[in-house]
Amino acid sequence: METYVYGISRAMERLGAEVHLVTIEKQKNLNYGNIHVYTIDLTAPIVAELCNLPIVINALNRNIPYLTAKLFMLFNEIRDLYGEVDVIHSHYFTTSFAPLVYKYNKKGDVLIAGPIHNEPIL
Repeated sequence: METYVYGISRAMERLGAEVHLVTIEKQKNLNYGNIHVYTIDLTAPIVAELCNLPIVINALNRNIPYLTAKLFMLFNEIRDLYGEVDVIHSHYFTTSFAPLVYKYNKKGDVLIAGPIHNEPIL
C-alpha cells in the first residue's frame, strides 16, 4: 500500500500537481521531492480513550471520529495555506468520512477518489 501511495503521489507531482500526502507514519528513507507530507499521530491519548469506549463500533474503527476531525482541520489548513483542494484520494474506511465532511462543508467543488483497500469491520 505504501509503495502504491508513494508511486501515485510522485506520478501526480511529475504531472504538475501540488501533492499533499497525509500519513500516520512518515518513512524517512524516501525522497518526497516537492510533496508536502503531514503525519497524524494515532498515539494521542484521545485515540486510546476512543478505542476503550464500550460502543457498537468495532475497536479497530473507533478512531474514525478522531481521524475525521483531524483530517477536516488539516484539509482546511491546506486550503488556507495553498489554495483550493481539488482532489482528496482516501484509501481506508477509517479515513473515508473526512473527505465527505469536507466536501459538504466547503464552498466550491472537490473530487473524492476512494479505492477502499480494507473491508470495514462493524
